[in-house]
Amino acid sequence: MSSGSVFAKEPEIIFSWQAQTITPSWYEGKAFPSYDSDIDISFEVVEQNGALKGSLIDISNKEVRWYINDDFVKKENGLQSVRVRNKDYPDKTLSVRVSIVDYYDSELGRSYNINHHESIPIVAPRVVVDYHKFVPDVLPSEKLFLSVYPFFFNIDPNALRVSWKVNGKEVPVEADSKYTLNVSIPEEGVRGRIFPIEISVNQEGGLFSSATFYEQFRIK
Repeated sequence: MSSGSVFAKEPEIIFSWQAQTITPSWYEGKAFPSYDSDIDISFEVVEQNGALKGSLIDISNKEVRWYINDDFVKKENGLQSVRVRNKDYPDKTLSVRVSIVDYYDSELGRSYNINHHESIPIVAPRVVVDYHKFVPDVLPSEKLFLSVYPFFFNIDPNALRVSWKVNGKEVPVEADSKYTLNVSIPEEGVRGRIFPIEISVNQEGGLFSSATFYEQFRIK
């Protein structure tokens, strides 16, 4: 073993994951997994020592084992990506562990298993509603335009059911325009009166697959 090997570091494993859930086209953040959604998980191994520090390590001839919530999933030489179906509930975390078996480290002069754990947060589907106002105050006769954006559902947005209630009454909407609604505030609206709007988005037959928006607009 070389004298410098005392200070050698184990290779670093860098994880990445992407849930197969829906987000609006303008959203630039992470797509989080919800119940029963698929998650693509992958990793790279980065050298931490010597002249090759920072470069990717080829592990194509090394056995890789994957575990989800401590349950064995799959093993294969060079297996650096898997797709898994999440069965955890919202507000839980999915525990991912990968093990590279019998990795030989020339800096340390020995073989060992490289293990890495990662936790992936599980969320409930949600909706964001844009009504082009900073505060929910409206004027009599005002036209209020609302747009609904579903997040983290695991099916096509066209397959989701959207229900609108305006001032306590259900409002029918066409399938091709179910994510937007124009609301006319009554001309005879009394100042201070509350004008509630409720929007529900759900996936029929799915568990933990609904989201609701509720806002009380106040007539000024």
